[in-house]
Amino acid sequence: MGSKISKANDSSFSQKKQTASASFTQDVGELMQHSSVLMGPLLSLVLITFVERSMKETNILSYFEIRYSMSTRNIGFVSSISALFAFLANTLLVKRFISFCGNSKERSMVLALLLCAVASFLEFFCQDIYQYVVLVVPLFMVSSSVVMTLSKSVLSCSIPHEHVGKTLAVFGVLESVVGVIAPLYGTHCFTMLGYASRGWVSGAHYIVAAVFMWAALVYTSSSKGNIPSSETTTLEKMDSKKKK
Repeated sequence: MGSKISKANDSSFSQKKQTASASFTQDVGELMQHSSVLMGPLLSLVLITFVERSMKETNILSYFEIRYSMSTRNIGFVSSISALFAFLANTLLVKRFISFCGNSKERSMVLALLLCAVASFLEFFCQDIYQYVVLVVPLFMVSSSVVMTLSKSVLSCSIPHEHVGKTLAVFGVLESVVGVIAPLYGTHCFTMLGYASRGWVSGAHYIVAAVFMWAALVYTSSSKGNIPSSETTTLEKMDSKKKK
C-alpha cells in the first residue's frame, strides 16, 4: 500500500515538473516571436541583477577587514549605516529622485545605475573607512535603492500589457540562474584582479548595465508598436473570416 502511494506521489511530482517545464518553454517561445522588442528590457534587467550580485563585497573573503583594517564591531556599524540610508532612500528619496528625472522611470533607472558606477569608482580612492562611509555609502545606497524599486516596474511599463505576465515569469527563472552564476563570476574576477580592484571593476560593470538598459529602452520605445496586441489579433481574425 505504501509503495503504491509513493509511486503515485512520484508520478504526480513528475507530471507537475513536466507541466512547469512545458509552460516555461512556451513562455520563452512566445517571447522569442517578438524578441527584438521584448528581450531587450528583459535581458537588461537580468544583466543588472547579475552585476548587483556578482559585485557584492560578500564575494570577497573578509573584504572590509583587509581593505580598511576594520574590526567586527565597525563592520556592524557600517552595515547599520547602509541599512539606514536604504530606509531613508525608500521612504523619502525615491519619489523625489524620479521627480528630479522628469517623472520618467526609465531615465531614473539609467541615472541611478550611473550613480552606482560613480559610487563604486569613489570606493577605489577611499583610504579609510570614514571616507567610505561619507563618500560611498550614501550615494550607493540611494542609487541602488532606486534601481531595486524601479527595476520590475520599468520592465512592466516598457512592454505591452498582455506580455507582462510571461515576461516576469521568465525573469523569475533567469533570476534564479543568475543567483548561481553571479557569485562564481564575481569571486573569479576579484581573485584575478585583487580585492583592491573592487571599486573600478564594479563601476565598469554598472556603466555597461546602464548603457545596455538605455539602449534597450530606446529601441523598445521605438519598436513597441510592432507587437500586435490581443485585441488587434482578434480583429484581424474577424476581418479574415468576413472576407472568406
